[in-house]
Amino acid sequence: MIVQGQGFVEEEGVTPRCRFGSAANFAIVEAEILSYTRLACRTPETLPLTPTAALPIDVPFAVAISGDEFSPWTKTSQKFRFYTQPAYDVVTPIEVDVGRVSEVYVSAADDSEFFEPMPLTPLALTEDG
Repeated sequence: MIVQGQGFVEEEGVTPRCRFGSAANFAIVEAEILSYTRLACRTPETLPLTPTAALPIDVPFAVAISGDEFSPWTKTSQKFRFYTQPAYDVVTPIEVDVGRVSEVYVSAADDSEFFEPMPLTPLALTEDG
């Protein structure tokens, strides 16, 4: 996932982190500063879920760029969606010519589910307090 914002600067002894989930139930991963305005976070392989939770699930997302305490975390209304990768049943046509605009139809397998795409708006990260 690419996070857009401002002020991403590499400093010795500081490791940026991304938090997926709420303050009570989360997974933290290291992030990579790509530029002053872009940060890359690899989604965690697993997310601790409550016993009643099921995929798909939308969880809060936050960033911290500080020393070992990783505080303060950014506070936004942005969510990240975890889901089971859909399985394709039929893709038509199987091949297309490179450089030509073509329509491709994809059908999900019976036990698979597709979701509405999430908007492609930049994540605006702000700190409160």
